[in-house]
Amino acid sequence: IELNILSDSFNKMSHDIIRQRNQIIVSKKHEAWSEIAKKIAHEIKNPLTPIQLSTDRLNKKLVKLDDNEKNDALESINTIKRQVDEIKRLVDEFSNFARMPKPEFDNHDLKKILNSSLSLFENNYLNIKIKNITKENEMLVNCDNGQISRVINNIIKNAILSINESKNKNNGLIEIKSIKQNDFFLITIIDNGKGFSEDEKTLLQPYYSTKGKKYGSGLGLSIVEKIINDHGGYFKIENNNENQGVVCKFTIKCNP
Repeated sequence: IELNILSDSFNKMSHDIIRQRNQIIVSKKHEAWSEIAKKIAHEIKNPLTPIQLSTDRLNKKLVKLDDNEKNDALESINTIKRQVDEIKRLVDEFSNFARMPKPEFDNHDLKKILNSSLSLFENNYLNIKIKNITKENEMLVNCDNGQISRVINNIIKNAILSINESKNKNNGLIEIKSIKQNDFFLITIIDNGKGFSEDEKTLLQPYYSTKGKKYGSGLGLSIVEKIINDHGGYFKIENNNENQGVVCKFTIKCNP
């Protein structure tokens, strides 16, 4: 019996050391990317104002042109404005990532947070069925409600995009499973979308995206990883080998 107790204690200690080491690695990665984001936002934002002012001045001078020249000039100016707006949006995303607030912890029921987030998506996508499976009556945790909601929303949004780009787009399925493992709740979100060909480390790099710029700048999964890491848990994403699609897992420590 004493050997079993000793073995269990050793295994728990080993898991804690590995978890803490991984948390440090993720924290350092995000600190480095935050500094890069600040510099990118600063360097890009500076020339945007004079570009915007220049297009406004050009608009005022169009009255001197004939109709054909005016239409050509307007088309060029509108193109510039659209690109400036796109750059502004990216700069805002860089800035928001760089100054992501620290979590404000409070006692919450993770099951209620899950249900509230899922209600935003249920019945809005007729081609996708969302199944929420949990054996827990309540899941009491100390967390930042808004940030954990953002984690769930980002993962579900990715799953929906993946399904809509796959052969299962007319028969989509997202399953959310919640179980208690030792001192943590494990949340698993599985979809039957197209999956991914990149490795996990690449997917979790900030500003890397497989979806094209119209869906964002590739910050979603990196933000998910940072939030979960700040909450003392881990985040993992992998292809679903049993079926086409993706499996996302994250943990949050239970209240004692």
